[in-house]
Amino acid sequence: MRTVEGSEWELAARNPKDFTFIFFYRGLHCPVCGKYLKNIDQRIGELPELGIDAIAISSDAEERAQRSKEKWRMKGLPIGYGLPIETAREWGLYVSKAIKEGEPGEFSESALFIVRDGALRASAGATSCAKT
Repeated sequence: MRTVEGSEWELAARNPKDFTFIFFYRGLHCPVCGKYLKNIDQRIGELPELGIDAIAISSDAEERAQRSKEKWRMKGLPIGYGLPIETAREWGLYVSKAIKEGEPGEFSESALFIVRDGALRASAGATSCAKT
């Protein structure tokens, strides 16, 4: 998974002391996601002390993900982009179709996955268990 920060992010390569938090978000068009992720971003410095690594991921293209980071004034939380819809479904995410102007044709809904040692430990917002 590419990030707007220019790095490559891979779950299998993560090695936090305790957990990896994966925040799937709807995309630039979602103001609720913006508020939620901004709140996490403001506390991102606390997570390593708690043994937590984190990323926010959407199906948005790179340009939209970059605009999200700028619009929501994100400074520390890595923002992944380009999540394929089929991969979103494999993770058990709900997938929605656009119903108004400014939304992508399809996008995954918000969810949180908590992973430890390569195994899913908890999830919220998904339709089924994720693969890790």
